[in-house]
Amino acid sequence: MDTYSIVFIVGLVVSILLGYLMGFGKTLKFCTGGIIKHLIAVWFCITFGGMIASIPLIASWIEKGNAYFAQYAAILAKINVATWIYYVVLFIVVELVRLILVLIVRKVFEPKDKKTAIGGVRNIINRALGAILFGAFWMVLVWAVLAALAVLTDVPAVEAWLEQVAGDKAARLIYALYKYNPIDFNVLLK
Repeated sequence: MDTYSIVFIVGLVVSILLGYLMGFGKTLKFCTGGIIKHLIAVWFCITFGGMIASIPLIASWIEKGNAYFAQYAAILAKINVATWIYYVVLFIVVELVRLILVLIVRKVFEPKDKKTAIGGVRNIINRALGAILFGAFWMVLVWAVLAALAVLTDVPAVEAWLEQVAGDKAARLIYALYKYNPIDFNVLLK
């Protein structure tokens, strides 16, 4: 096994153990905290913002808003100010919904009294879901790094690394993760 595959496996094992120790609620708070929470909100706005904007009522509001701002300056008509306002409001709404959901899920999954039978079962479920979530978080993180490398394939060092990993039998795991990566940043850059 090559160094990259070992790092991946050790990271996966450590993340699963940490998720088990922390439990689902704390793991969810960790995985949706810091800069990651904003990246999740931006991803949601990019992915679903256009679909939400195509709802007739919202589309008419955006259209009326763009027409309103266009009355004041031609530049405001060109940059579609109401569309930008819509995405800012959508970002704020997504942040609020995420915050509320994380608080609710954390309260539901973290048992107060672990000594009772129900508390013990909830504690086991809490820890198992924490292990799964943190393991999945590690996978997504690795896939994101490999997707970033896929964007940089024209860089000689990245190209040489890919050729080395593709031809090395010991690096089959890391190359399979790269080759069958569900994350594709090239779509965003087109």
